[in-house]
Amino acid sequence: MPVYSTSLAVAAVLMQLCYWVFLVIGIVWMPDPAASIIRPEDLSRSAMLTWALAILALSITLLLLTPGLGEATSPYFAGLRLPRFDLQRVLIVVFVANLIATSRLISGTTGIFGSPLSPVLTCVPPLAIFLRQPVLWVIVYALFIFFFSLWSLFNEYHRQDNRDEGVRFAMMSAALLLTTLIGVITRPT
Repeated sequence: MPVYSTSLAVAAVLMQLCYWVFLVIGIVWMPDPAASIIRPEDLSRSAMLTWALAILALSITLLLLTPGLGEATSPYFAGLRLPRFDLQRVLIVVFVANLIATSRLISGTTGIFGSPLSPVLTCVPPLAIFLRQPVLWVIVYALFIFFFSLWSLFNEYHRQDNRDEGVRFAMMSAALLLTTLIGVITRPT
């Protein structure tokens, strides 16, 4: 049975809402931004919440302009002809925005290994698989997470004497590889 673009678009909107609710919870309960690995003066909780909500609003708006949801929401706009964007391209933009925004927020806390937001980042490849993203993009998302983690590892490693980050990096990379590999192999067609 084929999956229709309306179903995928609705699933993407729900995914975005849940993804950003998790981020907002993490921001509210995060450690002191003074422990961040980038400049703490740019990273107040209100600035992080504003950043998160702006990306959420952008992604929901783009998803509402896809053909599936666009047709369903046009009566609410009094028949106004809004532009329509291809769902797969919008999903790529949404996932890239999620990765960039989440990475920025994680950098604004204590880095990948100490941030309460880190588990949210590793949800991106499985969510991309569930939303029928092309395999190439799922691999690009996983590689982005891997290299961001590696960058974070070097920043955290030089900043403090805690050597446990290397083990955490290896375990997180292995788990990311395993979930991405299994997801790509068993993904629905």
